[in-house]
Amino acid sequence: MDSQPRPTDSTTQQERAPVWLRGAVLPWILASALVITNIVTLLSEPVRLPGQDSRVSAIKAAIEDSIHSIMGRRPRPASTNAVQTAEDLSRENRILAERKKELESAVNKLQRENSTAKAQKVEADNHLRTLQAEHTGLREKHIALEKDRDALKAISVRRAKVVKTVADRISRNLAVHAGELITELPLRAAPYVGVATLVAGTAVDIKSDCELSRTLNDLVVEHQEAPLDTHAVCQYADKIPTATQVWTMAKSQADKLTVPVYQVVERLYRR
Repeated sequence: MDSQPRPTDSTTQQERAPVWLRGAVLPWILASALVITNIVTLLSEPVRLPGQDSRVSAIKAAIEDSIHSIMGRRPRPASTNAVQTAEDLSRENRILAERKKELESAVNKLQRENSTAKAQKVEADNHLRTLQAEHTGLREKHIALEKDRDALKAISVRRAKVVKTVADRISRNLAVHAGELITELPLRAAPYVGVATLVAGTAVDIKSDCELSRTLNDLVVEHQEAPLDTHAVCQYADKIPTATQVWTMAKSQADKLTVPVYQVVERLYRR
């Protein structure tokens, strides 16, 4: 490395000062000499020697060339250019700094807007999923309700059919029962013959009631209720006594005055 000390700014300015001074004074000296030469030439024009014009012209041209050359090479003040350049750079730096701040602010604003848009999108997606789940649930409920409605329709149809069937059976049984009672009415008037008819009619009534009980039980079961105790009615169908047993019981339960009458009726019926 070079161990010699570097010249400072003050030393450089002192070395450059004579150069600048020479560059500034020499043109004036040459210009003054040109002017003096022109004056001398004009004053001495009557006694001009041959060839003097050419020499004077050459000197003038040389002096003018020297002046133009020196004036063209003379440097401009460095301080003014440096200050101007520094100001321009400073102004450009300020402009760039302001633009940078504006860009950073715009970028930050866009980032905030982007974050807000993302959050809104996430919220909208969650809301959409919630609505889709609710829609799916409502659709499933609607399908279930339609199935229940169809099932209720089918049940209503079956119940209507069962009720119609039961009503028909009850109506027929009642009609038969009423007809039998009317038909058996004359026979009931005869004491002995009336016993057999009464027993047969009673058996028919009990069987009809048993059938009616079973029909009603079917209706109850169709409506998904507890079944009826049909045995409570139908058990009497097997307990109906015969006409002879009824007549014997009637005589056994009769008093002393009516027993001879029953005996006479028996003898007349057997003849």
